[in-house]
Amino acid sequence: MSGAVIAIYDHWMTPAVAVRRALGTDALQMARVHVDSWRQTYRGLMADSVLDDPGLLPSRERFWTGALADERYRSNRIAVAEVAGAVIGIARSGPALDADATWSSQLYVLYVDAAHHGSRAGPALLDTVLDPHEPAALWVADPDPRAQAFYRKHGFIPDGCSKIRNPQFLHDAPPASCRGSVRTRLRQAQWDDAEHGDSEGEGVDPEDGAESEDADAQAGDTGR
Repeated sequence: MSGAVIAIYDHWMTPAVAVRRALGTDALQMARVHVDSWRQTYRGLMADSVLDDPGLLPSRERFWTGALADERYRSNRIAVAEVAGAVIGIARSGPALDADATWSSQLYVLYVDAAHHGSRAGPALLDTVLDPHEPAALWVADPDPRAQAFYRKHGFIPDGCSKIRNPQFLHDAPPASCRGSVRTRLRQAQWDDAEHGDSEGEGVDPEDGAESEDADAQAGDTGR
């Protein structure tokens, strides 16, 4: 997979953000963004013993190494956003995982480090890993107002499905170490409108840094 820059987003108030396909050599930096984003987003919602576990970073590095190297995930689209050569955002999409899916693609992961919210890295990553000509869906934490607003702005609306998860970050994490969490499924409004006549999503202007369900099991690691 080529690591050539796909797009550069420049704003006079912030450093330029470059978005490109991820490479195997990015795994550690991607893991750091992943772990830092969990800690920034889920502190108080996830147990501190999980978020502060010293094994969390190595676990995420193994996850990204597998996702980038294993031929089973060749159909996945994985991208990073960089500022001055440092990875500050990550995204991953692939085939739809839900049994009732009528869409072809699913967004698994999208995180931008909090220090770079508002940099346009979030929209750039979303555009890179999702094909605008393919219907897509994602699962998002509920409540997570910023993430939900981000996705509404970019054309996703709730489809009425939700679930409760009690994820484990690490293979050896006891079930009680993570609190149960509600996930809400969002679908792209442009496809939903055509099929069901639903109204379009709200137009809002949140910061970047949204997150969708992470299909960790695909890369040989446990989910959140």
